[in-house]
Formats: sequence, C-alpha cells, structure tokens
Amino acid sequence: MLFNPRWDTVSGNDVQWGLLNVSDMAVTGTLALLDANGQVIVAVQVSIPPGRRIAPYIGNSDLNVARNVVGSVMFSHNGPPNSILGDAFLLSSPGVPHVAVKFAPVAPR
Repeated sequence: MLFNPRWDTVSGNDVQWGLLNVSDMAVTGTLALLDANGQVIVAVQVSIPPGRRIAPYIGNSDLNVARNVVGSVMFSHNGPPNSILGDAFLLSSPGVPHVAVKFAPVAPR
C-alpha cells in the first residue's frame, strides 16, 4: 500500500499522482482519495502493466474532485511488496513551481 498524507484543491491546486510498476507482472489496485475526515470521496480501479507508469490527475478529466477540498490518498494493490513506486505533485497556476508531496509505502498492520 502507498499513502500520500496531504493533497488539496484549494486556491486552484490540482494534484497528479504517478504510479510506476517496477515488477514483471501487471498490477491492479484502488486509488482512494479521502477527505480531511478520512471519508472516501473518490475510489478508482487502475491497472498498471509491467514497467509502465500511470498518472491519475485530480482535475475534471480523471478524478473529478471539487475545489477547496483537502485530504489524503491511499493506493492498495495486488502486486508484490515494493512493486509500485509512487510520487505526487501539487500543480497550481501557470508559472508557479510544482510542489512534490510524499507518496510512500506503508507497512501492513
């Protein structure tokens, strides 16, 4: 499982997550966006071929999340441990630098 502790769509921000499958098998999983109270607001199933990357985007085109929302995100999958590398960026107005945010593996409990 991968976890991103913070994202937001405040002040026109968008977020893009990158999920790279470094294994030799297709990996299927669920990307779940949680609001500030931990409630799921969007959950999408994704499949990532071996050696490929997907980049779910929080704008209207992919995940269709409202403005002025904050939360966290989890990606759970059926791949082997460490088979998915994740990154995330807050994207704001043109000319404003992108901000990298943590998206890291979480050990199962």
